[in-house]
Amino acid sequence: MRDKVSVFYYPSMFPYYATLKKSILLFDELHFIDRPSFMFGDVGTIGMASPLRQVEKSFRNEGVPLYVHMPQDGPVQGEFLEQVTNDINDLEFLKEFQRGLENSIIFRDQQIQHGDYGEGGNHEDLAKALINVNVDTVLAGENTPTLLMKDKTVQHFRLKTSQEKAKALVQHAQTCSAMMNFALRSSERQGVSPLADSAVYQRLLSTKYARSVSE
Repeated sequence: MRDKVSVFYYPSMFPYYATLKKSILLFDELHFIDRPSFMFGDVGTIGMASPLRQVEKSFRNEGVPLYVHMPQDGPVQGEFLEQVTNDINDLEFLKEFQRGLENSIIFRDQQIQHGDYGEGGNHEDLAKALINVNVDTVLAGENTPTLLMKDKTVQHFRLKTSQEKAKALVQHAQTCSAMMNFALRSSERQGVSPLADSAVYQRLLSTKYARSVSE
């Protein structure tokens, strides 16, 4: 008799339908989370209940063990913050995130919600701005991406200058890193396997492992 395989889907609060269908066939338990409200200083993400909350009981009634959990909301701090900070200060992690936005539609849609971003245009305009910014050039004048995030002279949520675009890129990578590290921590504690539907996450994890080995 084989061991039960439980997975935790972490890239977003709702998977692609193809991912959901395959997961129902392949795994014994499926775990999801609401969109978290992570706070990094004075900026953060807006929490939202996953659409799966409306159907999770009916799935379980039909024999599909599907569960939606509340995330770890609030300020990112302590060891959790240290893990995220190490990621965004790693230029290879940032560049891999940027390449993911360029080469994977699935990854791009998970990181940049569709909608109107004011002066920045729509989600496609925002994606282009993040993909095209030269992080090597912009960060040459900064000690770390963390300091760029704290630089009050570079405004959040604006895309007029290269520094503003780089700050937006770091901010999105920061949220992605928080989701990944939250998933790794939760998976280790709960004995479930992280699940994603884009190879970009595997490459981002590879940069983390490579950094750990070098250190």
